[in-house]
Amino acid sequence: MKKTTGKNIGKPKLQPPVALIGEKAKSLQQPVGEKLAPPVREISRADYGRLLADVKERVRSAQYEALRTVNRELVALYRDIGRMIVERLSDAIHGDAIVEQLAKDLRDEFPGIAGFSRRNMFYMREFYLAYRDAAKVQPLVAQIAWSIISSFSSVARIPSNASFTSA
Repeated sequence: MKKTTGKNIGKPKLQPPVALIGEKAKSLQQPVGEKLAPPVREISRADYGRLLADVKERVRSAQYEALRTVNRELVALYRDIGRMIVERLSDAIHGDAIVEQLAKDLRDEFPGIAGFSRRNMFYMREFYLAYRDAAKVQPLVAQIAWSIISSFSSVARIPSNASFTSA
């Protein structure tokens, strides 16, 4: 066994990376203790390109699935808000004013979240009314982006003075 001098105490032993591309791999092999480190496996540029492409594909796939999940939850949230508006304000005298205040209070409470405008509250109500009795359609609608759903409502031209008091 080889004696170590005081100047090597506390210094970590360097290990080569597991894999490098091409010539870089050969130049970075360093001895560890008394033995040479195991040789580093080379990866061709083509292999690295495939690895990179596969990782990018996996990241994009995960992003897409995350967006689908978020969208599904948002559509369910907006449907529930529409349901609450219909159920609680169906016989209210000042339903429009209450919804305007609700929209303002939600924007104040959640300043970083878009979607709580007066117009969107109307869309939520109309969305709920359109699909409340369609049990088979609801899961399919949850897969559609809210921007598309609300544009369907705008094509139907919900009057800006529509009342929440008549459900």
